[in-house]
Amino acid sequence: MKYRKKPVVIEAVQLIAGCGDEMAKFAPNHIIDWGHKDGKLWATIKTLEGTMKANEGDFVIKGVKGEFYPVKNDIFLETYEKID
Repeated sequence: MKYRKKPVVIEAVQLIAGCGDEMAKFAPNHIIDWGHKDGKLWATIKTLEGTMKANEGDFVIKGVKGEFYPVKNDIFLETYEKID
């Protein structure tokens, strides 16, 4: 059998320089820590599966049930398209 993924609208913020205020408002209780290592931005995120790391350029997604998780940039861009 074949299945098609249902269209779902999600919210997301990309982990890039200058996103601090937006990320703090977006996922205030889910961003555990963040900083720079070797000149690259990173964040530690509390998810349903435990603590996960997002690297610079990754997206942090708010899922359909309010859960948060990181998604690599290339996977995000293949899976989602921006809507207004």
